[in-house]
Amino acid sequence: SKGLQFLNELVSSYSGTGLLLTIPKEINFPIIAGEEVITFTDPSVTVAPTPNTNINQGRLANVQNVYLVLDNVTYPLFIEDRNIFKSSYKFVPLLGLPRFAIPIYYDNYTELTIYPAPSQGYQLFVFGKFEMSQ
Repeated sequence: SKGLQFLNELVSSYSGTGLLLTIPKEINFPIIAGEEVITFTDPSVTVAPTPNTNINQGRLANVQNVYLVLDNVTYPLFIEDRNIFKSSYKFVPLLGLPRFAIPIYYDNYTELTIYPAPSQGYQLFVFGKFEMSQ
């Protein structure tokens, strides 16, 4: 039972839903003004329809780097823990130059909240570990 306990701690600290293989990759896509939440899912997983942008590259298991590019200028985002962010920033959603990326991990998908929401279009780059398709 001690081995099972350590295995569960390892899996939960890795932010995985189980013993699935992950592959590191960087993806990029355009985001538009006011777009605050991006959802990363596996193409085979059905997530309830939301107004979020859905990226079907696999579930994002671990975010390592997030940055924006506009007119060849790179704007790195700080990756912040959801609990710390929610206890520190109590503003209504703002528009401006995004400074934070807050990943929220669920069993079948991951939401990445961009704060503040962009006031114009950017190219968003996300580097991390994605769960391979089943």
